[in-house]
Amino acid sequence: TASLQIQYSGSPIRGPLRLEAESGDSIAGTEVPMARAQARVVAGGLTVLRASGLYVRFADRDARPLLESLVDAPSQTALSPDELGASERSILLRARKLRRAGDERFAERLWGYRQTAGKTGAKGSWRLGPHVLNRYEVAHGGLLCSFASAAAMAAVPGRNRIVEFGASFLAPGTGARLGATARAVHVGRRVATVRTAIRGPEARPVLETLSVHARYA
Repeated sequence: TASLQIQYSGSPIRGPLRLEAESGDSIAGTEVPMARAQARVVAGGLTVLRASGLYVRFADRDARPLLESLVDAPSQTALSPDELGASERSILLRARKLRRAGDERFAERLWGYRQTAGKTGAKGSWRLGPHVLNRYEVAHGGLLCSFASAAAMAAVPGRNRIVEFGASFLAPGTGARLGATARAVHVGRRVATVRTAIRGPEARPVLETLSVHARYA
């Protein structure tokens, strides 16, 4: 993913989520294959979000087949604990331990990122591990956006939600820990705009985002 734009509808999330996606036009005249794509997520017949992005296709690292859709995955894909590798078992144990502690903010506790609000914005810290890495051994792009959005929300006073989110992926998320810095560039009575940067070791830029926040009614 090179860039991603998301617009949230604010519709309630009820029932299973359904993803509808389609590829767009390829970008001509570039050294690497690039193309646009767009998608929407539907829940209970209502559109939850719409997204569009610019993607770069790299050569497959290990030629392992990938499922095109989890919806089309055969039901017998579940593995027993004995079939898991060491890192996979550690992730399973982490999830089970957190589940026993209760469901409140389960996902945030599973991923392990934290944010602290300050006078002029917010800062976040995220310790990386096997539970947040993709098959290329770097931080998952969707989780990078989740980390950035959590820091961005902490930078806005009061209860708010993100209604629009734009992200530019600058470099892979690697290393032992990533940091986020969120700064509110505009805070109005009802709407705020926040710029967030995620950096890796030696302050290397990883992700930059610009998000629009609306206060809850």
